[in-house]
Amino acid sequence: MAAAKKRGFKSFPLKLRTTIESTNDIEFGESANVAAILPGTSLKDEYILYTAHWDHLGVGYPVAGDSIYNGALDNATGVAALVMLGRRFSQLPERPKRSILFLAVTAEESGLLGSEYYAQNPLFPLEKTAICLNIDSYGDNMRTSNVVISAAGQSETDRYVIDAAAAQGRNVIFSNYDPAGGYYRSDHFPFAKMGVPVSLARGGGGYIDPQAVQAHRAKYWGAGTYHQPTDEYHDWWNVSGSLEDIYLYYAIGLRLANDGYFPKWHD
Repeated sequence: MAAAKKRGFKSFPLKLRTTIESTNDIEFGESANVAAILPGTSLKDEYILYTAHWDHLGVGYPVAGDSIYNGALDNATGVAALVMLGRRFSQLPERPKRSILFLAVTAEESGLLGSEYYAQNPLFPLEKTAICLNIDSYGDNMRTSNVVISAAGQSETDRYVIDAAAAQGRNVIFSNYDPAGGYYRSDHFPFAKMGVPVSLARGGGGYIDPQAVQAHRAKYWGAGTYHQPTDEYHDWWNVSGSLEDIYLYYAIGLRLANDGYFPKWHD
């Protein structure tokens, strides 16, 4: 166990055998992706894609007497961001050259089913989609002086993040540390598999007011809220950092909507 925690560890057979038996329940149902488009002008047949999943876990196992898994952070905040971005793009004095597609996908919590379906059955050609900007769990988070690019170095979208972050006065940290496999567990991934460049960027740990963050989080996050009934909205949320991250994605999308460039994956 100690050796396995060190870099360079190689697996080896334990010479053990076991038998595992499991029972699965399969549930069939129907659900919908919800799409809205703001048509572009001179490049209206090319697309900037914003995604967020609208589903959560519904009614489930009760915890402390509460069985409703609201999913306020995960991911009502992402859907709210889609609405906000749609309003912001629609209020521009001049529409962007490229079309902007806002896609609220279903069944993310069931295995990215909604985004996987769209990636296999797109309304608009994926080869004409310049980027996928996915918003997942952008909520109660205070401002930071930095932006972390996850899966850094994978595509030319990094440059757009660097420039947008600089315009906000924030520096960029490159990261490929993903112990929880987050890259493979959110709705950008089916698009990445189909060749659409994605960008994974959000505020890092460089909080502008770390003491305020520590006091704030002790209020809500101490007990843990991920996939719990406690993931509820509170009027004392501080979303100043998440707003900056959403504006970061807005700036990236707006730039790509007008410069006509298709970011490329690196080899």
